[in-house]
Amino acid sequence: MFAEHGFEATTMEGIAAVAKTSIGSVYQFFPNKRAVFRAVAERCIERSAEVFTELFSSPGAQGEGDEPQWSRMIDDAVDAFARLHAREPSFTAVITNVQLYEDYADADEAMIRTFVAVIEGLLGQWAPALPQAKRHVVALMLVQTTALTLVASSREAPEIAQQMMLELRVMLRRYVAPYVRAEA
Repeated sequence: MFAEHGFEATTMEGIAAVAKTSIGSVYQFFPNKRAVFRAVAERCIERSAEVFTELFSSPGAQGEGDEPQWSRMIDDAVDAFARLHAREPSFTAVITNVQLYEDYADADEAMIRTFVAVIEGLLGQWAPALPQAKRHVVALMLVQTTALTLVASSREAPEIAQQMMLELRVMLRRYVAPYVRAEA
């Protein structure tokens, strides 16, 4: 409902109807529409964290640091997050209603900090001579560029969004390559 109609046009009655439950049941769990939206946003953050953990906590993420490994990880991450955003309408709901960001900003910012810290650690393996402060900025660029491109691509036709994800993969690989190659 939030994705299709926006926050203002969505009603608790409409939410109950789509959920095929009574309005009383909805109010039993959510005191108001904003609480429902917060739950949707929290679910997006949880799903993003789950996907990130699957991608970056596997033994392969901690490997030797050869170019094919880091390049594959970038491609896999872009593809996984693109699928997640395309498959789950809750992401569209959150992106469409960005005016409510303050409702989940703390959780989103904490997630971003976690993602950046993990990527920093990987950069430390792939490019150990890269100063820590620079690793932080590079990791932040990788995470934020991916996030912002996902948001921007959600506003495009599916064919264009897919092309944007392919270009994002190329862009991120080209951005990381000089840092990793300098180590070789």
